[in-house]
Amino acid sequence: MGRRHMYILFASLVTLTCAPLAHAGKASLEPRRVFNAVNRPIPVEVRVQTEAESELALFDAETWERLAMVSVEPGAIDLAAMFPVLWTTVRPRVLYAQLIVGGEQVGSPLVLRPMLTPPAARDGLTDQLVRAAERGDRARLAAILSLSERERVALRYEVSTAEDRESRDLLSGWRLSVAREVILETTLGEVRLRVRHDTAPRTGEAFERFADGGLYRGTPFHRVVTDDGRGRPFIAQAGDPTGTGFGGAGARVPFERSSLEHGFGVVSMARLPDDPNSASGQFFICLDDESCASLDGQYAAFAEVVDGVDVLEQLSVLPTTTGFSPSGEPAPHRPLKPPVIERVRLEPAPPLDAWTPRVEPVVPGPIER
Repeated sequence: MGRRHMYILFASLVTLTCAPLAHAGKASLEPRRVFNAVNRPIPVEVRVQTEAESELALFDAETWERLAMVSVEPGAIDLAAMFPVLWTTVRPRVLYAQLIVGGEQVGSPLVLRPMLTPPAARDGLTDQLVRAAERGDRARLAAILSLSERERVALRYEVSTAEDRESRDLLSGWRLSVAREVILETTLGEVRLRVRHDTAPRTGEAFERFADGGLYRGTPFHRVVTDDGRGRPFIAQAGDPTGTGFGGAGARVPFERSSLEHGFGVVSMARLPDDPNSASGQFFICLDDESCASLDGQYAAFAEVVDGVDVLEQLSVLPTTTGFSPSGEPAPHRPLKPPVIERVRLEPAPPLDAWTPRVEPVVPGPIER
């Protein structure tokens, strides 16, 4: 079952089994700290303005399976004491903690991200050379060095991570935050993004930090590929404060392998094609399923557009031209009138059962211009 269908099914089941609670009032979960070290308390504040029964449910962020549910009282609680599985799990993964009052989900869920050692990433050519050198395999080294220029470039464009070579699952603790949605106020209209915490949690967290810190305010969509050579739109890229395509946040976002497939409405972190760890805040939005499928595993997809399909449709048909960078290098696919992200808002996400699926294209596939 696809993720977008899981959203609809999950919401439908809750609607059928849970009656609306008009007197629930304002309710929230607030983490006392972001970083919570292994085998120590995880303090959270429960705020509820009603005498109705309050419960806290723990969900798997990938499958949406409810792992546990306990009764809670308003005030300070220890998530680790209520959910011992946090320290005993053999497969740490992103979780959601959702408050339930009188049988109704209320307030934004908490995002629990496991603190795991990030796997190192390197390009395919470097990876093969290093691995051959580590094994002392002179024949393999000679074979790699004898590759043609085209073959070496192709390898440079591949990505290899430590998780492909070995397992790294040492849990150091949990990072907590309130789930939020990111709204891009553009000159074409609003685009609402939901970070897929289960797919690339470190990348999504970095994006939220950039958005909240003002990096994207006033930045244009400096690169929009409206034709992949087969009549299909490709991507719309933004996030560069300079608008040239060469700028960023002044800090790198290490490559993260994502399980989210690239398709219409998927948001992914941009980087240099031959350097997996070169991301610095620029991001792109996919404008087509088929044309973006080749990006899977090569770029860190971390979010989805859940509202604003009209803006994506407008981006798909923008007039573009071949221009030049400040250094005189060719810079194609620049919009003649670049749309601008005028402002970025971060708003508390709704309860899990109110989450909506990713937008779908009005007319999928090749489009007429």
